Amino acid sequence: MSEREDLLAAIRAIEAQKDILGAAAVESTVAPLRARLASLGDTPAASAPSPEGERKQVTVMFADLSGFTTLSETADAEDVRNLVNSCFERLGSIATRMGGYIDKFIGDELMVLFGAPRSLEDHASRALLAALEMRDALVVFNGEHAVLRSKPLGMHFGINSGLVIAGGMGLEAKREYTVMGDPVNVAARLAAQAPTGSIFVGADTRRLVGPGFEFDERGALTLEGRAQQVDVFELTAVTETAQTTRHRQAPTALVGRSDELRTLQDMFDSVAAESRSCSVAIVGPAGIGKSRLFEEFRTWATADRPDAVLRVGAALPHTSTTPYHLVADLIRGALDVRGLDAHSEIRSRLDDRLRDLNIDDAATGDALATVLGIESDNAAAADIAPRARRARITTAIVTVVRAMAKRSPVVLAFEDLHWADIQSIELLKDLSGQLKESRVLFLTLTRPITDDDVKAREVEAQLLSAATARIVLEELGSESCVELVRALAPGLEAWPDALLTIIRKGQGNPFFVQAIVGTLVDQGVIVRDDESGHVSLSGAIDDVTVPDTVWGVLAERIDRLSSDNKQALQMAAVIGRVFWEGLLGDLTASGASLDTGLRGLEERALIDSVGPATFDGDWEWTFRHMLVHEVAYAGMLKSVRRSAHLRVGNWLEQRAAERREELAPLLAYHFALGEDWVKAAEFAEVAGHRAARIYANREAAAAYRQAVEALGMLPPDPAAQRRMIELSLKFSSVALDLRVEEVLPVLESAKELAQELGDGELILRVQGGIGGYLWFKTSRRRF
Repeated sequence: MSEREDLLAAIRAIEAQKDILGAAAVESTVAPLRARLASLGDTPAASAPSPEGERKQVTVMFADLSGFTTLSETADAEDVRNLVNSCFERLGSIATRMGGYIDKFIGDELMVLFGAPRSLEDHASRALLAALEMRDALVVFNGEHAVLRSKPLGMHFGINSGLVIAGGMGLEAKREYTVMGDPVNVAARLAAQAPTGSIFVGADTRRLVGPGFEFDERGALTLEGRAQQVDVFELTAVTETAQTTRHRQAPTALVGRSDELRTLQDMFDSVAAESRSCSVAIVGPAGIGKSRLFEEFRTWATADRPDAVLRVGAALPHTSTTPYHLVADLIRGALDVRGLDAHSEIRSRLDDRLRDLNIDDAATGDALATVLGIESDNAAAADIAPRARRARITTAIVTVVRAMAKRSPVVLAFEDLHWADIQSIELLKDLSGQLKESRVLFLTLTRPITDDDVKAREVEAQLLSAATARIVLEELGSESCVELVRALAPGLEAWPDALLTIIRKGQGNPFFVQAIVGTLVDQGVIVRDDESGHVSLSGAIDDVTVPDTVWGVLAERIDRLSSDNKQALQMAAVIGRVFWEGLLGDLTASGASLDTGLRGLEERALIDSVGPATFDGDWEWTFRHMLVHEVAYAGMLKSVRRSAHLRVGNWLEQRAAERREELAPLLAYHFALGEDWVKAAEFAEVAGHRAARIYANREAAAAYRQAVEALGMLPPDPAAQRRMIELSLKFSSVALDLRVEEVLPVLESAKELAQELGDGELILRVQGGIGGYLWFKTSRRRF
């Protein structure tokens, strides 16, 4: 048995005697054992720290003792050393019990990390609670030693939160776990500024802990080594418990959304009966239940309205500049396209489906194939102008949907509209206008619009504002939360305090509540009877930390995975929300254990199995929630991400030769993040040309700009510079919807390059491009 296991066994044995020995005696006995456990740098029930390092959100505490210098003048050095060690044992045990990791002792100073090596959503609250308790404990410690009663020791704290790099640092032969970053420096400076007895807190920490603590504002202070002042708060007291409980996502019943579900059902019945279209926008923050509401509606429609046809398309963050991706995703779903299916097979399925709808027009098939990235063999169709091609795409989709609606009521659902490409949004707007007399229900699911989100405002202006109805999902009420917990953990109402704790920490967000219950089950605090399905409580829920935000929930859940599973999840995040097992195996070199690991991640509701991919006998997976994907990705070092993106790009390039043009935006995305600027520029240029051909000007402009920026990362070279100039001119020719201040800097840079090359013709062309663009913007405003 390891030393860590010995310590854990001893702590459990002593705590089991609490009723006999008393809480005070047990606490004083186990405190040094916990301190030793922390000093081992081991984190039970968590994955080992990444050998390369990680990016983590943490709270850093510096606790400075004062008074030992004065004490050393009159006391024996050995006695002083023993006193110092005893004091730090007392204070360190408090920090450890609050979840802190003792990073190091620096003279009279103690550095403690909250949120590393193991992530903690409430890391800021834990740090503040520990500081308050440590300060009070020092007063008791002074009273316990006669030599300190007349000359008591003092303590002052600096606490700050933020993103750090965590991992082994130092000589290769002797590396120790620690963290580096600006939050560490600020915390150290705050401790230096704080008077004895004070706890100085940075603004980020103050923001994270919310209303549970009281502070006095100290204003903006100048800290040593920093040019800008820092807002500082002095912690004075805690007003309510800051403990939270970790939780996890779990399957859930639909509760508290009956009115919203009825609205969708009524809308569908109205569309079916009156032969007219309607559009419904479902709006709410991440995790609030938009997709869950839609799934309940889909289940109802499938069971009670068997004649209904449901088609779903979803957007992804990296596809926001891929022309017609949202619509293409819907078409692929209808055709059951998976992985990297061959173009010939996709086109065959498309033609079969059109024949089923009695649509024999070749132009319709060619237009829909274009959306899917399949170019027609018809030369005339290939030479069509971009604007006309866009019109044909709209006509083709209208034709297909009308044919479907003549047979059955149709539901077209579009998820995560906030990530949609502008071409799809404009197409949806056109469809809603041209299909008013058809039996079509348009459903759009999106996050709330924010004032500083330009893309989201465009979505709002072009589509959501025109919705027939708007369903805004709010947090669940307390009664609905109780019903949700009962559905997730039947029988838990027998422990009303536990039930109330879950509801309070869930904050009315269904995803939060699910995650709380799931983690408590994982930790064995909630025990489920396999036969009855009912649960019982095996411990105090208050002893389990419940994160206040979903980000902390997911970070903690990820850190609780084994090292191999955590690496697999992070590498999958590099690939994207949808990923392939074969590619993931190449990235992780996990071999046969990967399948077992993925099944384990699926059981923990982090990912979902999609089904067999049709290339290389592979299997397709997806992240259960986008935030799982984002948190897993954010925890990786940039250098690790860079290498992984490069490998993903190379893998896709090798296996997608036939679909290089269609996948060009994705390839450019991975190669740019992999810092292969040559390939990033190559595929961004290809993406720009393809988007320009179908009059997707916004996407073409973004791709051309990406290509210019990639070329700009390469060493100066006349050929590359000429290419940058040509692409800058391409950019200006399609950037018709962009503001002048977005276009002119690109053209001005191109002009400078042309002047450096001494190429008079290029200078004139760029100058003409500038003049032409300004004329276009001016004339459009005039007319």
